[in-house]
Amino acid sequence: MKKFVTIRTQFPAVHCWPDCNIPSVGYLVFPHRHLFVIKMSWEVSDNNRQIEFISKKQDVNKYIAKHFYDKDLRSMSCEDIAEKLLNRFNADSISVFEDGENGCEIFKD
Repeated sequence: MKKFVTIRTQFPAVHCWPDCNIPSVGYLVFPHRHLFVIKMSWEVSDNNRQIEFISKKQDVNKYIAKHFYDKDLRSMSCEDIAEKLLNRFNADSISVFEDGENGCEIFKD
């Protein structure tokens, strides 16, 4: 059995996809706002929670406040945000969704 502790958080920001070549979503080339919803998980070995999720969420939120919250992320994608957070916090998995609907999931190898 595998066990994970998980946090969820969110932040508003603006981004765009300047290289979008899909006519049906061509509007994505322009800056637009999303509420980015984040879910991050870390594997633990037992029920004594080697990682305290309240503390971990506070650390993640401090980082987000400095680097992402209410910022213009320019051409940063959900995948870019996910990789940066996954590597910074050594998470085992991360999901980044735009407005809680569509997004990406990345799992550590």
